[in-house]
Amino acid sequence: MSFKHIFSLVATACFICGCNTNQDKQSKTQTNTITQSNIEEIRHILTSKLSFVTGLVGSGKTRVISGIVNSSESRNEETYIMTASLIKPHGSQEYETKIQARSGYKVDAININNITIEQLENTITNAIKNSKKQNIRFIIDESQFITKNQLDCILKTTNNIQKVRITFFGLMMDYLNSPFDFGDISGIYFLENILTKEEIQHIKNVFAHKDHLDRVVKIKEVFSKSKNAVIRDVKCLHCDNSAIISAKLTSSKTKGQVNSEKKQYEPVCLRCYNKCEYERKNN
Repeated sequence: MSFKHIFSLVATACFICGCNTNQDKQSKTQTNTITQSNIEEIRHILTSKLSFVTGLVGSGKTRVISGIVNSSESRNEETYIMTASLIKPHGSQEYETKIQARSGYKVDAININNITIEQLENTITNAIKNSKKQNIRFIIDESQFITKNQLDCILKTTNNIQKVRITFFGLMMDYLNSPFDFGDISGIYFLENILTKEEIQHIKNVFAHKDHLDRVVKIKEVFSKSKNAVIRDVKCLHCDNSAIISAKLTSSKTKGQVNSEKKQYEPVCLRCYNKCEYERKNN
């Protein structure tokens, strides 16, 4: 093999290595950028003992979870992910143990509906005991399905422990823009521990209003001033208007089931909602 040929191979190898290095740097930069953009709007609630992130279907709540997890090291914080999802994977007797975004992001989680209250208490206690970081954050996804007993256990077990932070992620409303407990905001138990009495009263007034299509806008007004809660914006899936409701694509009339099959729902604006409702009722 000639010297010229050897030199060409070495140069090619160096070029490939350089490209890979640049790709790695670009990938890390992109990840950091995504992480920053996903948590910027909720940064003010990350120091709260209890906080809540909500939004319509498709508003990127799971991306925010990934942002919190990816940036946890900078806060000297350990993250512990749980979910109250009511999805049962095909052929399984247990509820889903992964959190997955529509974008493909996926992370393992403990489903609190697969364990007893005693096991939940032990899980939290052991996580706190074994944590080596300054803080530990429990992220609880699909929190609209948490029962009062589960919430009482979580709050009691973490009470007066300075290093613990709890961030709830979930929906406030079903596809009819009604509260998940079918009529009264008090059924979303953890809200009374996160929002002020004034904020809760404002939200109750919103749900008492007959026009359910303006509820997202009204709740945004309340949450825009909250120290502990954030509602994420999302564009209509069919146009550039702001979405106001998670439209149901099937004819089933079961309430409170937005979590059961996420692909059956999509965020839409008022105009597209009316179109979706017409098609759903006439198909």
